[in-house]
Amino acid sequence: LAVGGALGGALVGGEDGGSSSTSTVAAKVDSAQAPGAEAKLVVSQDGGSRLVVSDMPSPGRGRVYEVWLLSGAGAPRPAGALFSVDRAGRGSAAVPGSLDGVDQVLVTSEPAGGSKLPTRTPPVTVQL
Repeated sequence: LAVGGALGGALVGGEDGGSSSTSTVAAKVDSAQAPGAEAKLVVSQDGGSRLVVSDMPSPGRGRVYEVWLLSGAGAPRPAGALFSVDRAGRGSAAVPGSLDGVDQVLVTSEPAGGSKLPTRTPPVTVQL
């Protein structure tokens, strides 16, 4: 299969001695679009989350990566998070708001400034 990666979750104590915690969910990465890349979503029990990628290819000239939220059978909606990667393929984006009711977090390469709907197949999918 062209899809690599693994799904998983782990609870880890927060930096304040364990009074808050985070869960980390590994993403599925399409190895045809992003060979060798890895991605994860770190979700704080306090409500914030951060998508972190490594070894991701550039989104392309004049493009950025955009984060999408998918709930049920509806269309993906923009999460309000755009990011790029450095030369080593590292990047991250804060995902604003709660993920309650969200089934998947997706990442696509979009024109600079983002899109209203995804224009490309997502190389990164996080199943919640």
